[in-house]
Amino acid sequence: MKFIKTVLVCLISGQLFGTAQIPDFLIYKGDTLSIYSNPLEGYFESKGVRTIGEIDFKKENYCTALSRGYVASWKIENDSLFLVSIETDYCSDNPIEIDLRQEFSRKKIFADWVSIEVINPSGKKIKHIHQGYESIYEYERGFEFIDGHLNTINNYDNRKSRESVYVKEPSILHKFLYENIDWQLVEAQNLSDKKRILARIRIGEDEKPTAIEIVRGVNQQIDKEAERIIKLIPDWDIYYRRGKIIENQQILSIYFDKEFYKKRYHSDSP
Repeated sequence: MKFIKTVLVCLISGQLFGTAQIPDFLIYKGDTLSIYSNPLEGYFESKGVRTIGEIDFKKENYCTALSRGYVASWKIENDSLFLVSIETDYCSDNPIEIDLRQEFSRKKIFADWVSIEVINPSGKKIKHIHQGYESIYEYERGFEFIDGHLNTINNYDNRKSRESVYVKEPSILHKFLYENIDWQLVEAQNLSDKKRILARIRIGEDEKPTAIEIVRGVNQQIDKEAERIIKLIPDWDIYYRRGKIIENQQILSIYFDKEFYKKRYHSDSP
């Protein structure tokens, strides 16, 4: 199962993500829809190379927002899927349309190799994820094809997705941690410079942690206290895709240092 990685506070420094990608397009009933699918990749896979005529997409036309090297446009006619255009140099000011007759001897190609669900995202963007087609939208429409023929259209509702209040308002998280950490236990440890733990938490379908991994710990007692605190946190990022909750992975830092939290929210606590 694919995971979404989100951050509560203090993302690991230097973590890199792939760039969000420019989509292909699908013409359906007169509307041009962006699609989070690339049906042409199945054709390339069947060939064993990524070429159209003289164009090798693996070697040319690369930009970070278009790692596949092209944008393809598709059209549904009479419940069949057709490839109608491929453009390269799409990240430039002057995209170049490829003559499909170089490869197929005709301008419009029935996509009989396509047996996938092609996803069209729509509505409000709930979560921007700077990687591939991972961003989450309120709705998705899935065009399911079998051998190029439209089998069914599925409509998905992802509106139950939500961002944790602790992500939107880090001061609320800091206050919660300050008020729930067992400071007597912490003081008994006589911690010096090493006062932060880093935890990786997996959130399951019940919207609660299913696994907690202390990536960077302090000692056995403090690490155990961190796990106890994590289990108390009542609100986590929850995301849906294709109408179903996505098991996701979140990263959290906890500082066992009173002064750290006092500086980050207004409190009358001693």
